[in-house]
Amino acid sequence: MDENEKNILEFPSNIIFPNELNRYLKEQIIVLVQENALLQRNVEETEQKRAELEKLLTENVKKQQDNTSVLPIFAQTSNVNAKVIELSKNLREKCSELEKFKTRCSKLLTVIEDLKTKKEEHLANPEPSIQNEEIEQLKRENKQLQDKLVTSTSKILQKKNENFQLKNQLRHMEKQLQQETGTDLQQINSNTWKGRAQIIADLQEKNRVLKEKLNKTPAAAMIPHGDPKVCSKIVFLEQENLTLKEHNENLKQKIDASKSRSKMLEIELENLKGRLQESAGRSQNDMELISSLTHQLRESDQMKRCAIKDKDLTIDRLKLQLNDCQIQIENYKLLMKKSRRNSVTDVGIETEPVYFCEERVALLQLLEMYKNQLDQERNEHGKTQRNFRIERRKTVKLEAAIAKSTADLDATNRTSYTSLSQSSKMDDLNIKHQLEIAEENIKVLSTRLQLEQNERKRDFDEFSSILTEKKKTNQAN
Repeated sequence: MDENEKNILEFPSNIIFPNELNRYLKEQIIVLVQENALLQRNVEETEQKRAELEKLLTENVKKQQDNTSVLPIFAQTSNVNAKVIELSKNLREKCSELEKFKTRCSKLLTVIEDLKTKKEEHLANPEPSIQNEEIEQLKRENKQLQDKLVTSTSKILQKKNENFQLKNQLRHMEKQLQQETGTDLQQINSNTWKGRAQIIADLQEKNRVLKEKLNKTPAAAMIPHGDPKVCSKIVFLEQENLTLKEHNENLKQKIDASKSRSKMLEIELENLKGRLQESAGRSQNDMELISSLTHQLRESDQMKRCAIKDKDLTIDRLKLQLNDCQIQIENYKLLMKKSRRNSVTDVGIETEPVYFCEERVALLQLLEMYKNQLDQERNEHGKTQRNFRIERRKTVKLEAAIAKSTADLDATNRTSYTSLSQSSKMDDLNIKHQLEIAEENIKVLSTRLQLEQNERKRDFDEFSSILTEKKKTNQAN
């Protein structure tokens, strides 16, 4: 199987379950069947046109052979014969190209049958998962086959245009042949009519024979001109001779005009060949451009996926840090409760009211200070959570934009590639800028979290040192 035929088994990356795969395969089979029907219809139309052109060519060749066999005088019409031969050669080439397209269509039919069998096997024995290598290979095969179908349809359209041009050329040649042989070809019976050129040749032959007879007969044996019948015959023959000469001159002028027209047609054919070569070169350049653009689009997709993965990792890391911060806050709360209980027990043990009041004032100050710090930390934590939600929304929007861009790329593979490349470049630049902004915001948030963690650790150490000092002073007293 060719690489272009293998590309039909390419699957999109978002397909995971076998139901989705079956649905996608059904859609692909419907599309391929429709395209195959269109190709078969185009091939049948081209075959009908080819048969009509072959009939016209055979009729024209027969007419030309009859004219050349009848008229040795018009041997100069070989240019027209050469033109007809060239046209028939072109027609044979087009027929060979049509056969090539038929073989391609048959290959596509075999590929569709293979797909159907694979689908039935898959429905009979559904696999839980498909390997990534097979999926990538199927994607490549599908893309290559789609490109091949697009190129084949464009070539078929070009061949249609060329066949239409050949039909016009054949009609022009028929008109020229009618002008050379006579205008009313269809009205005269083909069984009894030998052609106007044959009549002219017969009359010229009779005139030559009569002239030879006149030259051979002696002057004494000649009939006197006094006979009115003979005079009338001579006048009639002279007039007929003059008309034949005029007709011969007119035919020579028509032959010269047909020669000039044939030369003009040859020049036009050369110009058309040059244009065809230029269009082939342009099509090659377009195909190279398309391949380069598709490569760039694949690279941009890979870059986007990598950026999204990095962003998800940073978001998970920030979530873990937030959970750690929440755990530390709960530990702080427990320590505060323990300190309050210890302060109450110490106050019960103490007998002197002076130390109790001082410790109470100090603990109240510490509690107020830590309350303020906790309020600040809660506000900052709320800000970080809001920023985190904003960044999460941005990531969701970016993922939606990336999915939309991939869908647009899949949908617009057969449309104009220049507009697609420009829009994809603009989307890539916007997404890159947004990703850079998101990364900077994530870095700022991570630095803030680290600062908050360090401040909380420092406050915890200070609080623990103050509590130990208070315990030591209480024990000493």
